[in-house]
Amino acid sequence: MDRIVVKTAGKVQYELIRKSNRRRIALRVTDDARVVVSAPSRTPRTTIDRFVADHVDWIERKLAAVGSLPKTLPEHTYMDGDRFLVFGEEKILKVQRGGVATTTCELVEDTLVVHARNGAKGGAIGKAITLWYVELGNQVYGELVEKWISRIGQAEVSRPVVVSMASYPKRMGSCSQKGDLRFAIRSLMLPLPLVDYLALHEVAHLVHFNHGDAFKRMLGECMPDWKHRQHEMSSLRIRTAHI
Repeated sequence: MDRIVVKTAGKVQYELIRKSNRRRIALRVTDDARVVVSAPSRTPRTTIDRFVADHVDWIERKLAAVGSLPKTLPEHTYMDGDRFLVFGEEKILKVQRGGVATTTCELVEDTLVVHARNGAKGGAIGKAITLWYVELGNQVYGELVEKWISRIGQAEVSRPVVVSMASYPKRMGSCSQKGDLRFAIRSLMLPLPLVDYLALHEVAHLVHFNHGDAFKRMLGECMPDWKHRQHEMSSLRIRTAHI
């Protein structure tokens, strides 16, 4: 695979990736507003430029959509004043040092308070914050999953369900055929109505292990505005890029 950093087709700058096993030209706009073209290894540059030029209107619409997305928080410093998202709301970090044997984290009103050992560095503080998110997620998703299983009907689910949190970099949740529901730790950065939708989405997979019509009907019966919530969750993907 060959990657050419930036080329220009008319008024569009794009990154070109050539792949020997690719059969067609493909075009995408990334969340950080890069235009990326994937093409077969032997496709002439003139053909690629023409393909990009023919899709200028689509590219401009996608770039405008990306530009309107909520911005992610700055890289974390794990120092006083750092900001974290909890259910769509920003919480300010306060690090209190000394008097503890283990670094821990708790939410006190709108402040994420870390009780740190003297000399604890950013890595230890970050781990304590992540553990706090995991404990919060286990509690919240455990309650929401139980609620939706009760709503759908225990007989429909027909197997034990295990809820846990995972460090998914892109996906928000998953459901295995064994009944294991896993939710992304970063999903707790979403507003609570979207967390509720995500819980329902994965519970529905316990009954319909696909995204077919029956699955969508179940979502609609339980949550009539699920499509709106799904769209909103997608639009917030940049804001939940990292904890």
